[in-house]
Amino acid sequence: MLYFIYGQDSYLLKKALKELVFNLQKKNYSPKIEIKRIDAEKENFKEIFFQMNNLELFTNFKILILEQIFKNALAENFLEEFLKKTPKLPQNYALIILEQGIPNKNSKLFNLLLKKAVIQECHPLHSWEVFEFAKKEFLKNGAQIKLSALKELIARTGNNLWQISNEIKKLSTAIKGRVILKKDVALYVKDIKDSHIFETIEALALNQKAKALKLISRHLQQGENSLYLFSMVVYQFRVLIQLKDLLERKFSLFQIQKKTSLHPLVLKKALVPAKLFSQEKLNSLYRQLANLDFQIKVGNITPETALELFLTKF
Repeated sequence: MLYFIYGQDSYLLKKALKELVFNLQKKNYSPKIEIKRIDAEKENFKEIFFQMNNLELFTNFKILILEQIFKNALAENFLEEFLKKTPKLPQNYALIILEQGIPNKNSKLFNLLLKKAVIQECHPLHSWEVFEFAKKEFLKNGAQIKLSALKELIARTGNNLWQISNEIKKLSTAIKGRVILKKDVALYVKDIKDSHIFETIEALALNQKAKALKLISRHLQQGENSLYLFSMVVYQFRVLIQLKDLLERKFSLFQIQKKTSLHPLVLKKALVPAKLFSQEKLNSLYRQLANLDFQIKVGNITPETALELFLTKF
């Protein structure tokens, strides 16, 4: 079985992967299911075929998750060989190709997957979908929130699903026995518009690496969570890619605001670096962030190290 999940939003990617793995485990229930994640960027793929043909003791189903495969020049040949060998391979496995970002849809690899894989594209949520997502998260956490407070939360988080999820957990833990009010959100949730992340990215766009490092260090010294900061940097670059595309398509400021649902002040701050970066540079930087995100997930590096690596190698 071959599956392909891709998209720019890392939160939705993680959610889609988790749901797929859960459904595969449920469908192929056994005392032990082996799950293996592989960074395919530098993989020669011989190991993949070995993994498909060999299961651990007492395991009768295996899930292989390949990440960053579109960066590998050998990926097309691997997929063609895999498709040829599929009828002869054991059928007690699932191969999941997970790609953060939007791959080249004109590539041979993408079109092979389009024909042969079960595909799920994780589209960024519209503003009303973000609103519904937040409502469901509060219910999941056993909390109630006033409509005005919910609007304030989304305004303060800038539609960043990672931050929204984390802030909902924080609010649900802090406010017990009553409905969460707008003043509670103002007290507990940092406003994205007050963040120095915009300044940090603008400094990078102006090639002011020392300033960018200083601004990130200030965040960390103030006790902000390094994973939260990393997710904010990822989110901002995702916004910049979207803005750059709209700018190049000659959208007006009004049209951009309507299309992105960004707060006017957030949009104003983000437009500066969006104009300074080229689309090619933004895509390259986003791929670097996706790779660092993968390294964090598999435990190879800490979020703080990921931030330092991204800024120093910029």
